[in-house]
Amino acid sequence: MQNNKNKETLEIYVLGDDFKYYENLKYLPLTSYPSNIQSALIVYSLRGTAKISVHEDVHWIQPDELIILLPGQFVSFSEPSEDFLTVTMVISSSMFGDALSGVPRFSPHFFFYMRTHYWYPQTENDTRRLMNFFGMVKDKVTSNDIYRRELIIHLLRYLYLELFNAYEKEASLMTT
Repeated sequence: MQNNKNKETLEIYVLGDDFKYYENLKYLPLTSYPSNIQSALIVYSLRGTAKISVHEDVHWIQPDELIILLPGQFVSFSEPSEDFLTVTMVISSSMFGDALSGVPRFSPHFFFYMRTHYWYPQTENDTRRLMNFFGMVKDKVTSNDIYRRELIIHLLRYLYLELFNAYEKEASLMTT
């Protein structure tokens, strides 16, 4: 009998065409050349490294980093290490729009900010909170709840509000 304990299996959970949740994803659903992405991506790097470029800004994804990509950004992905693994959510532009439509506070400046602030190193406490967040999202995607889409939209709204809160804090520090 072969021992597959250390072999991670890719798991995919889907909500129609609007939402995909991947566990143990090695290759992000991005091209190796810069292209305009149509979906939003939320990526948490479990281990390994990979190269990502967003609007000509090159970054090496590290373990315990959160990557947030918005629809319309020019992105490329390449050179994943042998051990690169992620938890990744792909959100359709329609669902992304629905998540943000309930938050009229987002200024256009926030979206310019997100062009260069797309990666976030996570502390141990941040990682614990993210894993809880991912667990709630996975629970809703796999449930038989009637309002799964709406519940996921609210969970996404929470994450984007957290990002907007960080942006507002940083913006207020720069103006004082």
